[in-house]
Amino acid sequence: MNRRTSFVPAGAVVLALLLAAAPLTACSSVFTASIQGTLIDTEAYDDGQTLGIADAIVYLYTDEDAWNGDYAAFVERNEATLPDAPGKASYRYFQSTQSGSDGSYQFTGFIWESMAPEYGKTADRRQIFILAYHPDYGLWKNATPIYVVSDVTARLPPIKMTDLWHEGRLSGNVADWKDGQEFTGAGVRIYVAESWEYDAGGNPVSILWPESPSATDTVNDGYWTADVSFPVMPSRAADLRKAPVRVVYALSGYRANDPVDGTDLDSVNDTSLGAGVLIRDQDLDRDGRTPTDPSSPDYDDAFVEALVFSSEDQPLTSLPGTVSLQRWQFSATVQGRVSDGLTPKTYLDGVEVSLAVPGSAEPELTTTATRTSGEVSYPGSFSFGTVSWELGDITVDLNSSGGIVDEQQSGRVDMVLLLDGAPPAQGDRNNLSPDVTFNLELVQ
Repeated sequence: MNRRTSFVPAGAVVLALLLAAAPLTACSSVFTASIQGTLIDTEAYDDGQTLGIADAIVYLYTDEDAWNGDYAAFVERNEATLPDAPGKASYRYFQSTQSGSDGSYQFTGFIWESMAPEYGKTADRRQIFILAYHPDYGLWKNATPIYVVSDVTARLPPIKMTDLWHEGRLSGNVADWKDGQEFTGAGVRIYVAESWEYDAGGNPVSILWPESPSATDTVNDGYWTADVSFPVMPSRAADLRKAPVRVVYALSGYRANDPVDGTDLDSVNDTSLGAGVLIRDQDLDRDGRTPTDPSSPDYDDAFVEALVFSSEDQPLTSLPGTVSLQRWQFSATVQGRVSDGLTPKTYLDGVEVSLAVPGSAEPELTTTATRTSGEVSYPGSFSFGTVSWELGDITVDLNSSGGIVDEQQSGRVDMVLLLDGAPPAQGDRNNLSPDVTFNLELVQ
């Protein structure tokens, strides 16, 4: 039997063996792109305006799970939960940048590798993910899928962010305790809480108050109005759109009185002014004194506590009731001359003049002497300068038809004058009225 033998060249055998032993490999491609985008305010956009959000941090992700994980881990108002918070075990975003003054941001040199480019080895498309953070807006993510294409600049749709603040307008009514008329001139300081919680009834608790006023105004014709901002609390989901505020009325010599009690002279006594409004006693300016300090009351710390509501729900929040400002400090200038009362009149130097008002520990004393003005001499002159007294010193009814309250409202106080320990023979007076210069002619 004839047998046929086939021969394979030795070189072909070696090539076949090498090919069989070689690992299977595939080629990947690297692509780049640039990215531009803008962060805008949602409320301004809804009003037909474009308001860019400046100084926001923008995070770029290539992994959807990392993007969702960092978003879910964020806790409002807690920057320790941000994607780039210091001390984290790992950082899952690809790049970060900061938005400019117009809210724009950009990423240059964005690079990725693909084993299976969508358009062959020459081009590819890649989905990306964005988170953006600003202290006033919190953390936001792109609402719709976004893609970039290699070798071009991707211009992303704007990311709209809603801020964490409400705008409110607060107003109040102020009357003069003296006559119930509209007040003018007192300064108003409004303190808006920085943070708080709500109890089961929706009332603010665990309130953190600022050390400085959030807004100011001046009472004019009995009214004041101030625009304030307050945070969404306790979260976007549980936002009740209201905030606790403290309102302080400040004018030298005046204090906020309790209008419920009317003539109550305690000024600050924690009694309700109306629905949810109280005048409180606390050391707002941290000087160690309060309005009820027995030795040195600080009435500029007396405040009304109330709630302000979002302007979207209530365009103007008016404090219930009328706050009454009560003058409690008074002063007058007292000066004059002492004579013998004869004709012609002789003015007497060396006479001791004493003046006492209730509340004074000791009478004020001075001695008559010659006063010179230019080339003219005035013997027998005396001056007590400014004499001061307080509302609580007014305890004597100087007008039987009006009573002590009338005296307190007018500021008129009982006074005792003595010349060398005895009442004046003539020219004596038994009271002082505030803001008056008294030029007395006394006869010994």
